[in-house]
Amino acid sequence: MDQQRIFLSAVSSEFRVARAALAKTLRGRPLVAREQDSFINKPGSATLLTKLHDYIEACDKVVAFVGTRSGSSPPSAAMDEFPHLLPDDLAQPPYGIAEPSYTQWEVIFALRHRRNGFVAIRAAAGYAPDDPGAPDDQQTRFVAWLMEARGIDLTTSAASGLEFQNHALISLGDFGRPHKPDNLPYRSIGRLFIGRDDFLPRIGESLRRAAGGATAIVHGLGGIGKTRAAVEYALRHLDEYTALLFLRATDPASLDSQIAALAWVLRLAEDASPDDRVKRQAVLAWLQAHPGWLLILDNADTPDALRAADELARELRLGHVILTSRLTEFPLGSESLDLDLLTLDDAARYLLTATEGGRRAQPDDAARARELAEALDRLTLGLVHAAAYIGERRYSFARYLTEWHANRARVMDWANETVTGYPLSLAQTWLTSMSQLTEAGRALLERLSFFGNDPVPEFLLDVPVPGAETADGLDPLLDLQRFSLIARDAEAERFTIHRIVRDVTNRRLATKSAAHIARLTEAMGWLDAAFVGDGQDPDSWPRLDVLAAHAETVVFLADANAIIEPTVRTMGTLGVLFHAKGQYARAERTSRAALTAVERSRGRTHFDLAVHLNNLAGLLQDTNRLTEAEPLMRRALGIYEATFGPDHPTVASPPQQPRHVAPGHQPSDRSGIADAARARHRRGELRPEPS
Repeated sequence: MDQQRIFLSAVSSEFRVARAALAKTLRGRPLVAREQDSFINKPGSATLLTKLHDYIEACDKVVAFVGTRSGSSPPSAAMDEFPHLLPDDLAQPPYGIAEPSYTQWEVIFALRHRRNGFVAIRAAAGYAPDDPGAPDDQQTRFVAWLMEARGIDLTTSAASGLEFQNHALISLGDFGRPHKPDNLPYRSIGRLFIGRDDFLPRIGESLRRAAGGATAIVHGLGGIGKTRAAVEYALRHLDEYTALLFLRATDPASLDSQIAALAWVLRLAEDASPDDRVKRQAVLAWLQAHPGWLLILDNADTPDALRAADELARELRLGHVILTSRLTEFPLGSESLDLDLLTLDDAARYLLTATEGGRRAQPDDAARARELAEALDRLTLGLVHAAAYIGERRYSFARYLTEWHANRARVMDWANETVTGYPLSLAQTWLTSMSQLTEAGRALLERLSFFGNDPVPEFLLDVPVPGAETADGLDPLLDLQRFSLIARDAEAERFTIHRIVRDVTNRRLATKSAAHIARLTEAMGWLDAAFVGDGQDPDSWPRLDVLAAHAETVVFLADANAIIEPTVRTMGTLGVLFHAKGQYARAERTSRAALTAVERSRGRTHFDLAVHLNNLAGLLQDTNRLTEAEPLMRRALGIYEATFGPDHPTVASPPQQPRHVAPGHQPSDRSGIADAARARHRRGELRPEPS
């Protein structure tokens, strides 16, 4: 049976008895437990410090008892062998430890070479050392360096030898018992694994499907929870597998090096070889000779990475492989499982559960959790980051929402792997996929970053983008789909782009002012070219309705950036559409914005201004605000008469917002209530209603 190797690091004058008790307890397990006294320093042999280094470098686990004393120091000549391992920040102020003690070197070696873990337990304030003596300043500075510069958690403390032993055994868990290779990056999140219970059986069915495939492919948007689903499946089926192995398959080169690194996890003799090719071959031979393992190939997010991962999976037939990817095009015969966003209920439940005890509770937490889940578009990584951010700062949901809306850049750039278990910020999550897009795909994504949250109709892709040099049509969309940056509807010809993907794209674009304005201008011209029809005619509504929310979002962005045309024209059509459909608040907001833009850019007497004055006046009249409508009508009438003369037909029946229309479709001739009201006004029959 393989013997696992452990090292117990402690200053003897403080912890000799506690260390001996733990070593005695550990003898019941198939392991070798050593400490500094295990190494005899014979004349002519390697120095004690070298022996400590070599054992700690090769051992499986280090348990350090951290007290208030440094212990004895090695000779300077012995330390001269390891200047490259002495951390620069430890030797510099404010810590200033250029010559660590033996015990401090043991911790340094453990931090440098730790592979399967480093456990640190601190002596509590009331701990009585074995031998009398005073604390020393060097150890105080060393402990500060551990916590401040290296982020070592020293919150676990013991006030007696028995407590040291108990804490160590809890930390070691099953260590030293019969070995099952396992290098999964995460442990189970238990009750926080919400909304995915129906998905895990699908992974199992895919792995065991009758067609003989031993690979399940989990794909979906970046940050949706693919890795977590794969790991949770592995942990829930722990007893069914002889080994649980995890490799990041981000590119072929790193995949090869990680395969070689499995030699350590599998405890193969070839791990001692300096040649990665020898290690890799030994690992593949082990996998081909030992059935029943589970291998996760994570983040095969590029075509080259996917190709390498697929070749590896096809080479290994004695176990199961779960492959995760953002891509949507897989080798022939593969079965892929699409991981979707959480439901709103599940997303809110996750936020409430994950922040228990960490957030500042408020009576409206349930409602605020749903609001936040919706703001994050139910994206798993967004929820994890939000919960961690809230817990770290002890925020309420309301406070986080305020910060999310007011300072989204800072929130999205925040990352704390210790808290979230994920090394990237929200903003960084999609950079890999975005960097692989074609020029046309990136241009499309950047235009879409200005859009609203509604689905985008695919017929928009048939409309050429005025002034754009990149390709139009379906190919750029397929590029985005390939990397799971958009989701196409299975039934309707439309697609959605996640709001955080849009936000990240737009923020990156905004760092280049000229490019930002250029893409916004393209997006505005594109929507204007597609937004054809008569807003008053119900026959035009099916086309206009599916574009209206996006047009409404983009026109206000374009207006804020002083893009006059075709912004004003689209604003006019939106106002007419919203007015005709009885959406008066949206109609008024759009109509007033158009009126202001025209007046600012073309002056107070331009003919186009009269058109927008008429549109707004008609809306105000229809909402029974005649006092506000009349002066606008008078201004419009004055402009018409000055432009055409008092007897011109245009003065008798003023036009609405002029528009280009779809081929074969003519605008309605109906003038409606607004035109009748204008005629009554000219005849002097229109008067404000009595108050």
